Amino acid sequence: MQSFVNIGVVQDLNSSFDAMINLCIQMAISNFYLGHPNYTPRLRLCTKHAQNALDVDLAVLELLEHEHVHGILGHPQQSTEDKFIAEIGSKVHIPIISFTARTSTISTTQNHYYVRTTIDDAVQTRALASICRRFEWTEVVFLYEDTEYSLQFLSHLNKALQEADIGLTHMTAIPTSAKDKHIFKELSILNTKRTRVFFLGAHEPFALFTKKRMMSEGYAWIITDSSSNFLNSMDLTTRHSMEGVVGIRPYVPLSKDLENFQERWRMNLKKNKGTIMDLNVYGLWAYDTIKALATAIKKIGPVNSSSLYVKGTKGTNLIISSYGPQLLRELSSTKFRGLSGDFQLVDGKLKPSAFEIFNLIGTGEKRVGFWSPERGIVRELSSSSINELKKIVWPGDSVEKPKGRSIPATRTLKVGVPWKSGYKEFVNVSIDAKTNRTGATGFAIDIFLAALKVLPFHIDYEFHCYKCTQNVNWTYDDMLHGIPHQVFDLPLL
Repeated sequence: MQSFVNIGVVQDLNSSFDAMINLCIQMAISNFYLGHPNYTPRLRLCTKHAQNALDVDLAVLELLEHEHVHGILGHPQQSTEDKFIAEIGSKVHIPIISFTARTSTISTTQNHYYVRTTIDDAVQTRALASICRRFEWTEVVFLYEDTEYSLQFLSHLNKALQEADIGLTHMTAIPTSAKDKHIFKELSILNTKRTRVFFLGAHEPFALFTKKRMMSEGYAWIITDSSSNFLNSMDLTTRHSMEGVVGIRPYVPLSKDLENFQERWRMNLKKNKGTIMDLNVYGLWAYDTIKALATAIKKIGPVNSSSLYVKGTKGTNLIISSYGPQLLRELSSTKFRGLSGDFQLVDGKLKPSAFEIFNLIGTGEKRVGFWSPERGIVRELSSSSINELKKIVWPGDSVEKPKGRSIPATRTLKVGVPWKSGYKEFVNVSIDAKTNRTGATGFAIDIFLAALKVLPFHIDYEFHCYKCTQNVNWTYDDMLHGIPHQVFDLPLL
């Protein structure tokens, strides 16, 4: 009887991300068989190092030819890798499993041997569209890294926004090698547009947005989980520059098993000398994937080594697995409560589940609600929860919901207010002696501010005092003459 079932793993062993994944995988195997010491056959990993697409392809072929694996774990970064490995898996009848791919051009109808133990990005984009509807934003801008993955994500996002009748007014791709000068140029262009709601699918430093005054009142920044899943790996300066940002990410429910795992993780981390990224949901998905595979192997039970293969593929050294289809079938029907939540595959990918919505404040964060596929946006996941989010602090320390649109920020609107000795209940002007800034109160000012609130867009404004001490008999007509001379854009009379 076969004592082990070989499963291949393709990783970049020099990557801090893959080091985190690898530690989770090793802990999963150790914990599973520690709890089930009599299970046989056992899952045995065969790991190959790969730094680029060519390395990945060669590693897969080597695992098939020399290690005779019945499944392969990895996380291809490009669709070309994706398609090649999936096609190989289909030919030799073994599952190709990714615990990092969030989107793919390969459907289960094209190739049911390709499995993703992650939540599809189409689910995340539905959550993003729901946030826009909740805040009554009718248009957004999307900034993203110029990568193949981002283009696939953009396709999902565009579809979700169209279904919600929300316009995607601008799409700005930032090259991964872009310098600050290039990013500044792109931001300057966006600042001339009226849209003030930004989805960010890139790891750009928010300090640049602050310098362009795009982290001030009236702006809304929503980060996708391509950033929010890695927040715990960011330095404090970067986190502080993101104050007022709203983010979403897959919700990981608290559990005793997760708490115990995190404690063991910290202990194992001290023993490792290499650089390992902080634990995130991808590590938990990897852990649950290994548990699912080990469970599927147990369900199949003992097999004769002579019955693991049926024949070779024509013109190659590859042999077709008879065990692979069984492994795929059992894996697809495996259900359990994992570290990341409920593990269940639907159409070759993880069943959609809730996303948490959070607000970055200072260097910390506050959960403000959830989005679930069944109920949309809710404050809590309990059945009695209201369909509202908790209070959010937006950029500029504002608690007022951004309107989503603004007069292009080429300059600030100059509002003229007259200085006069009487009728101050209508307009009362004051000038700060330290800053020389003009302030104004009164009935006319209240009407102006109330009018701003009902506008469908945000306006940056500042008061400018009009007073003519040399001519005590000045008239409002004199004040209006300041408009063509650009003394004011708008007088309050």
